[in-house]
Amino acid sequence: MSSTATRRMGGWGVLVLVALAQFIVILDTTIVNVALPSIQSSFGLSPENLQWVVTAYTLVSAVSCCSADASPTCSDASGGSSSP
Repeated sequence: MSSTATRRMGGWGVLVLVALAQFIVILDTTIVNVALPSIQSSFGLSPENLQWVVTAYTLVSAVSCCSADASPTCSDASGGSSSP
């Protein structure tokens, strides 16, 4: 296979991976939204407080994704060693 064909397939692979990741994020948020009536009845929350549930879930999800991605980068930038 030529290098041009390999690069073209690699680009498609990245596109598919990013699309799949975005689908999972949207699916995850949809699951939380579907569970809102059950959460409301279980905890006796007002509609205003339900918005905080969605906001908190989305924020924690975004921060955990960013921090999981940044941890090796941060240790490399600070000169940390991976050896014990």
